[in-house]
Amino acid sequence: MPSTRTSLVAACFAAVLAALSAVAALADGGVVTAVLFFDPTCHNCEVVMQDVLPPLEAEHGARLRVYELDVSTVPGFDAWSATAKRFELPPERKGVPLLVVGEQVLSGQDEIADALPGAITEALANGGAAPPPDLGFTDETLASVEALSGTHEPASPSASLAYWLAIAVLLGMVASVVYTTLGLVRESGSTGLDVADVPMAYAVPVLAALGMFVAGYLSYIKLANSSAICPIGSCDAVQHSEWAQFLGIPVAYLGFLSYAAILALWVWGATLSGPASRVASVGVLATSIVGVLFSIYLTFLEPFVIGEVCVWCLTSAVIMTLILLVAAKNTSADDVRQVVTVSLG
Repeated sequence: MPSTRTSLVAACFAAVLAALSAVAALADGGVVTAVLFFDPTCHNCEVVMQDVLPPLEAEHGARLRVYELDVSTVPGFDAWSATAKRFELPPERKGVPLLVVGEQVLSGQDEIADALPGAITEALANGGAAPPPDLGFTDETLASVEALSGTHEPASPSASLAYWLAIAVLLGMVASVVYTTLGLVRESGSTGLDVADVPMAYAVPVLAALGMFVAGYLSYIKLANSSAICPIGSCDAVQHSEWAQFLGIPVAYLGFLSYAAILALWVWGATLSGPASRVASVGVLATSIVGVLFSIYLTFLEPFVIGEVCVWCLTSAVIMTLILLVAAKNTSADDVRQVVTVSLG
């Protein structure tokens, strides 16, 4: 009996010491209270919540408290809207994941992963940090909103409109390549890109310019490390995936260069005649074929490997496919044979 009583006293004493130590630690460096806004269908949010936050929470323990608020709920959306308004966030930074640490706002998976550890360390060195008081984010209100958020369970991509749209675009591209490969190109000879005789040729520069706009926007997102405006799917998840680069070059850059090359070839062929125009015509066809084949590969990855779909990428894939169909109509098999023969010497 005495031994049991002694053990109990020792356990209580140890618990008190541990509590005092925790209080001392908190008093020494303060507490950092952060707010993370997420959406259950956001892949990047899932990465932040499962891969970025847990190591930091384990490292700092009770000195770091992160409230996770679901923007698909009314309270979570209201808190997210108030935050975006308070910090005057531009449209490209209003997406999720969005994390607030004191007076600092981190937007997007990459920015949160790169800047959050340093932000926490700096805040602790300055005695802790909390959300701006004018937002009204007390521990009680944040806890109540977090309780309504539940857990993060990403929706299956097969249940989304974006998934089926990606499948449709993928099948359309495959069909277009088959159509062109089977020789449904005019067999009669042509003089190349004679815009006076081939009105459909004007579709090429229009589509190429549109493709440059789409690829240019994705290139800007990549350069600025910001969130894309994405009506369906999760463009950020695709743009920040390991497949968003090819041979170390962002795919968006390659797309922009491809459309620029097509536009340059069309202008060259439209201002010349004879063999030069024929070469330009075949060049547009060849570039669009390579572009569509690469787009087939990328579009396949989105629903089946990455598990997310980028509507901007699908738009680019459709544009490149339309260029292929127009180029195939405006280029004869004889043109292709002649250019290949000359090229091979």
